[in-house]
Amino acid sequence: MKIRLYIMDDHVLMIDGLRSYFLDHDEFHIVGTATDPRIGLAEIEVKRDQIDIVLTDIEMPYMSGLDVCSALR
Repeated sequence: MKIRLYIMDDHVLMIDGLRSYFLDHDEFHIVGTATDPRIGLAEIEVKRDQIDIVLTDIEMPYMSGLDVCSALR
């Protein structure tokens, strides 16, 4: 069984680096990514039952990663 990840970071380079790392490991599957936490939260709500872990940056525009975690809870 694969671990299903959603990656949220305001830097595309960071998302690309994490995506590259996890694509090299068969036990992970990336469900989606977002550079805007508002869009990410909307996508996560739709795919909630398809995601095991959300990896998020702490400091992002519009909403912090801590605010994202609170909203997800």
